[in-house]
Order: sequence, then structure tokens, then C-alpha cells
Amino acid sequence: MRYSKPRSAKDQNGAALRTAAEQLNTKLLEVEGHLLKLKSTGRGQDGVRWSNQLVEKIGYLASEVEGSDDHPTTQQVAVHDELREQAATYKQRLALLLGKEVADFNALLRQKNVPNILTTAGAN
Repeated sequence: MRYSKPRSAKDQNGAALRTAAEQLNTKLLEVEGHLLKLKSTGRGQDGVRWSNQLVEKIGYLASEVEGSDDHPTTQQVAVHDELREQAATYKQRLALLLGKEVADFNALLRQKNVPNILTTAGAN
């Protein structure tokens, strides 16, 4: 059996802040992971290892439409509409995170006398 000395109030406050920060970070990374391919290593087979995310899909669609002399096809319009809907969903999730979760985290920081996180939530 190992002896562990009792934690001070400062240690417990730090642990609570770290836990809250890690939870907020996880939620933000979840949204970001749907927008960008976060697992890219910059080497070799990234394109086949992990699927493209929303930003890459929009870029590909824009490139295909721009490179054609014809009007967008019915399929391209349908994909555009689907990607627009997905973008709106993730924009809403991010706005909720920045509006509520970051605000709650900032309240916790103020309670512990730590500087806040600044956001531009609500700016379009």
C-alpha cells in the first residue's frame, strides 16, 4: 500500500480546472474533427487512411463546379445542399459551445481568479 499525502485546496482547485478544461477541449475537438481532418500526418497515405471532412468536401465540390463550363449538375447541387446543411449543424453546435460551455468555463475561471477565454461568439 502506498502513502499519498492529502491534497491541498490549491491542488484540488487546479485539478477541477484541468478537468473542466479537458472536457471543454474534448467538445471543441469533436466539432473541429467534423470540419477538418485532424489525424493528418503530412506523410504518405493520409488521403486513404482517413476520410475527408466537411472543409475538404466543400473544397472538392467547389473545384469541380468551377472547373466546368456547364451549369452544376443535379448531383452537384444535391451535394451542395447536403454540405450546406451539415455546415449549418456544426456552426450551430459551435455557437452553443462558445455561448454556453465557454461562458460556464469562464465563470469557473473567474471564481478561481484566473483570466478568461475571449471569443467572438455571435459574430458572422
